[in-house]
Amino acid sequence: MKRLVFFAAAQLGLGTLWAQQQMVSTRVVSEPCGLFYVDGTQYLHAAVFLWPENSTHVLRIGPSYPIADGIQCTATGTAWTDSNNNTLSGGGTVVISATPAVTSYQTQATIEYLLTLIVGQGQMPLSCDQQQGPAAGSVWVNGACYSLSTQIWLAANSTVLLQAYPALGWVFVQWQPAPLGGLTTPVGSFVLQCPVTVTPRFDPATQVNLLTSPDALKLLADGAVLVSGATVYWATNSSHTISSVSPQMDQLGQVWVWDSWSQGGSETQVYRTSPYPGSITLTANYALAGRVSFGTSPAGLKLAIDGRDNWPSYTFVWRVGSTHTIAAPLQQADAQGRQYTFDSWSTPGGAEQQYTVTSTDQVGVVAFYDILGRLTVTSTPGNVNVLVDGAACKTPCVIDRKPGTQVKVTAPATVPLTGATRLDYQSWSDGGPRERTWTAGTDATTLTVNYQSSNLVQAVSDPAGGATFSFDPASTDGFYPVNTDVTVTVTALLGYKFKWWEGDASGTSKTVHVNTSAPVFLTALLDRVPYVMPMGVDNAAGEGPGPVAVAPGSLISVYGGGLAPGFEQGPDSPLAQTLAGVTVQVGDQVLPLLFVSPSQINAQLPSGLAEGQYRVLVRGASQPDASTMFTVRRNAPGLFTSAISPDSKQYAVALHADGTLVTTDSPAAQGETVTLLGTGLGPYREAAFDGFAIPAGMVLHLADAVQIQSGDKVITPSETVAAAGYVGITAIRFVIGDALPAATEVELKVVVNGYASNMVLLPLK
Repeated sequence: MKRLVFFAAAQLGLGTLWAQQQMVSTRVVSEPCGLFYVDGTQYLHAAVFLWPENSTHVLRIGPSYPIADGIQCTATGTAWTDSNNNTLSGGGTVVISATPAVTSYQTQATIEYLLTLIVGQGQMPLSCDQQQGPAAGSVWVNGACYSLSTQIWLAANSTVLLQAYPALGWVFVQWQPAPLGGLTTPVGSFVLQCPVTVTPRFDPATQVNLLTSPDALKLLADGAVLVSGATVYWATNSSHTISSVSPQMDQLGQVWVWDSWSQGGSETQVYRTSPYPGSITLTANYALAGRVSFGTSPAGLKLAIDGRDNWPSYTFVWRVGSTHTIAAPLQQADAQGRQYTFDSWSTPGGAEQQYTVTSTDQVGVVAFYDILGRLTVTSTPGNVNVLVDGAACKTPCVIDRKPGTQVKVTAPATVPLTGATRLDYQSWSDGGPRERTWTAGTDATTLTVNYQSSNLVQAVSDPAGGATFSFDPASTDGFYPVNTDVTVTVTALLGYKFKWWEGDASGTSKTVHVNTSAPVFLTALLDRVPYVMPMGVDNAAGEGPGPVAVAPGSLISVYGGGLAPGFEQGPDSPLAQTLAGVTVQVGDQVLPLLFVSPSQINAQLPSGLAEGQYRVLVRGASQPDASTMFTVRRNAPGLFTSAISPDSKQYAVALHADGTLVTTDSPAAQGETVTLLGTGLGPYREAAFDGFAIPAGMVLHLADAVQIQSGDKVITPSETVAAAGYVGITAIRFVIGDALPAATEVELKVVVNGYASNMVLLPLK
């Protein structure tokens, strides 16, 4: 960097004023910690100098210097580079010229850690070129051999490779202490991140002589294959794995297998040396062996040899005279899934037997199998449970049987999938019947049962039960094959009116067309409308035989639906003409009402009506009118029955003389006067007011004669008058005489002018 600087002579103390001169700023550094000299002055950190342009200066790299205990910084062997990445010639000492083209000079120092290696620990050191001697061993550090304890400076964060070599008669045990502390392998490495001390531990060894019987065979020691006569050195009180090489062949081609160790134990074992140095001999004893191969016919089936069926090969080398368990499964499958049953071995004996090796010759033993016939049942679409001899088997169903066996196979007629979808049987792939018999041979046969997917077409009404539906084409259970076009027509029942469709159809037409590509669910929305049933006007007490008719002045029941918003009962007297906003008219007369409900209204018919046909009209405040025709006849008798009747029998509403009810617990007695209550028996001789109860003391006599009939017995009432305290009800009084049997329930009815009432029961003592 060029600068134009003016210096006053007085300021510099030079006594003269320098003329205008070019100056250069130069930075000098040794990274990260190096010592260096500039013009003979020592620096430990980066320094910036202001030099006259073209002036010369000497840069020198300093020697190593300690930073802390076991840590030093060194720049030995490095060179200077300038800001233009040029390496200056001259090594550690260079002469430079200040120039604006170079703004800095730098050199790279290195932080080093001290590696202290302790070798020998009081033992005689071993020279690196010696193979044996009194010392324990030597150590190589990054390829350099050290037989004496020493200190080595190495770059921080560098990888250190250590290799320990024990002398003959010694063994390496482990490294001590950190960073390799506890490592038992003689070769180890670590990254140097601080000053460390490393000590290899060498211990006196036990000489181990490894032999075989017979001689010249092989064995294993710590995973290494050794020949008989080999000598190894193991640390005292150390553990090692020894094993045989079995089977193996000698130079004459004879096969041998392991038999025993000289010290006993299993074929593969962990052997522990003595705590004291010395010499031991371990001998692996081998025995002559024979080769035995097992197989199956047909080939490829499994066998169990000595309890195991997953051998990689069924060829074994066994000691002559040894005995083994061989077993053939009674039934098994090959790789293609075909089933087989055991027949026999090529040697005498059952499916499981003991086999003894008798010679060194190669022997082959075969298990013979018979194949089973196979039937595979598939289905389309989907999977179904077919019945195989009555048991369910899901497709694909595989049936394996001995040749000649007969099996009954049945495909289900329908297979429910969901509540609205199912499969319907169509055919077998070979055209056979749905219930069929298959006879097993030796071949594999596949049969497919074909099904048709079907979906449900369902229609309901809202409110429920308010309509009927017809379907074209018709279906017995509402299911149709997929993609069938179906026409659905709704017919509203009496008391309902169709509004529109919801669900899988819409619109106000009573007929819709749907397709069964998916399940169809239809809802016909209905409006409730009041209605009176055809022939829906009847005697309120009970219906007699013959054509339905009602009498003037009698109590009637009007039956239908939606007749009133709910149940409401009026006062006993006078009767109301409007209940729950509902009125009942015959012609221009409004009837007195006992009660109204959605399905039944009880009212009094006007006493002045002449015989003939009339229309009854039920009218509500917020509902359409409902009406029907009915017949008025002078006499249309009916007897009231008890609302509480055991066994649903129709017991008469009959009163004792004291006004209490005649019941099975309180029957009528011989000679007692009993009163029956009825309505519709005809007009009275005296005038009565409709809708008002008969006052006590007022007597209205029935105009027509009444007979009481019980079987072939006829009883004449003692009195037939309007019942006091009631509206439209007649009291029929008679005496229980000898004509009626005792201790029973007699059937009674009343007859007026040839018109009979309903039949009732009267309990008698």
